[in-house]
Amino acid sequence: MTTLDDDTLITLERLEQVDDAELSRVHKRSATLLTYLMAAGYVENSGPGRMRISEAGRRALREHRAQSTD
Repeated sequence: MTTLDDDTLITLERLEQVDDAELSRVHKRSATLLTYLMAAGYVENSGPGRMRISEAGRRALREHRAQSTD
């Protein structure tokens, strides 16, 4: 099961609502968090200076939500 910390959860939920986002507009997240999200495969590059949630990110959200309801 996937347990997401608050910053990761909020960022993925916001990205889930849009097709893609400018890196500078991803809720003013830290470079460390954005690097973690990329390394974990939760987000992917969608063009110069842009990112979007990946299928792995969507799966992590589903697992986290399922775990939260148990």
